[in-house]
Amino acid sequence: MFSTICGIALTLHMGLNEEYQYNSVHPYCKAKTESNVIAAAYYNSVDRVSLFVGYEYDINYHTSIELGVASGYKYDVTPTVRVNYKNLFLMPALHKGKTGLAIGLQYNF
Repeated sequence: MFSTICGIALTLHMGLNEEYQYNSVHPYCKAKTESNVIAAAYYNSVDRVSLFVGYEYDINYHTSIELGVASGYKYDVTPTVRVNYKNLFLMPALHKGKTGLAIGLQYNF
């Protein structure tokens, strides 16, 4: 059995290429199994559709960490990590040789 969630995420990109206009609106749909395996599709920060597969580790009722791989970036498969707290999230970002952070607010429909 699995559950599905669709929504929209808003992000702020810090420490990356300031001359690049990152997309900050990310519609998504995500499926999660009872064993916390997750798969998702979303519109990413570099204006492409990404597919994601991974695992969500629940730390407590409000906090989790997602580890997995995503498509739609410079490489065919990109490792990803995301820390979630309630409807807020934080994830490292890498683009054109710069490292930074994506801070986000997620709203589920």
